[in-house]
Amino acid sequence: MPSERADTGHVEFVEPSELLNLFSGPSFTVVDCRRILRCGLLPLSVVLRYKEKESFEQAIERALDHLMYTAPPEDNTVALVVDHKGSESGEEAVDMKLVAAYLRQNTGCERVVRILGGARALAESHRFLFSLSQASAANLPSQLGPTLFLGATVTALDVKLLTGLGINCVVSVLRRKLILEHIAEGRHTVVRPTALAGSAAVDVRALLDETLPFILDALEASEGGKVLVHGEEGNEATATAVACAALVADGSTQLSLEQAAEHIVSCRPSASLPPEILEQLKGCEAWLSDGAPPQQLFDQTVEGRDTEGE
Repeated sequence: MPSERADTGHVEFVEPSELLNLFSGPSFTVVDCRRILRCGLLPLSVVLRYKEKESFEQAIERALDHLMYTAPPEDNTVALVVDHKGSESGEEAVDMKLVAAYLRQNTGCERVVRILGGARALAESHRFLFSLSQASAANLPSQLGPTLFLGATVTALDVKLLTGLGINCVVSVLRRKLILEHIAEGRHTVVRPTALAGSAAVDVRALLDETLPFILDALEASEGGKVLVHGEEGNEATATAVACAALVADGSTQLSLEQAAEHIVSCRPSASLPPEILEQLKGCEAWLSDGAPPQQLFDQTVEGRDTEGE
């Protein structure tokens, strides 16, 4: 085996939650290097298999030719290689390094990742991913935190995805009605964005007043609520603003507003906030950092702080 391939074969470990966010973006190359498939394949995977007397180059070229013919990836700069248990030695580990080097040298790939703990670990936490169709994979939400997700209407309608991720509460930021019969009564709310008085701009504070009490109650529920916030297409500023505010108000993340906005973009690049929405959120930051309490209580708290400072 050529030594220069192993030298460029660095593979980065990612957590299962990070993998979910990769799948929620543009499709990318997935090469499964497992010798035995103890569970199914991840969406859009090709399997590295050696035919009799076949070299590595012949095997990987055959696998990638099949991929390009059936489902060409939208993003060639990222790739995932899969093994069984996340080992750094053995035949599967060697193959993953060879695949990483080949992709970097021949396809323009810049980042090659593998699952921390391998397919075995992923199956324990996200088994449903191994039987996910290509269509459902396109509906995956982005995971912003342990219990908060951002997605699209198709995500909210996909029962298998919600069940697999343990999502039991949904906030729909839409300009139309939406009925989700698979979500328990009282765990789904539809909020229509409204405009600021005398302006066409969305009233962000009014939106937060309607959505945050529902989200924060769900996140604090003793039964362990997981919440999906979604707009129509999955990249609307209104839904992103709600998710950003929830990250700050929840408190467990200890993120500032600016950090929360940057975190969302790192998880879901298409969901950046426009300046006018971000500016309105900044006007609410102190309130959000206090956990988004009722306005009267917040005013009393601020007044008390001012009195103490005199």
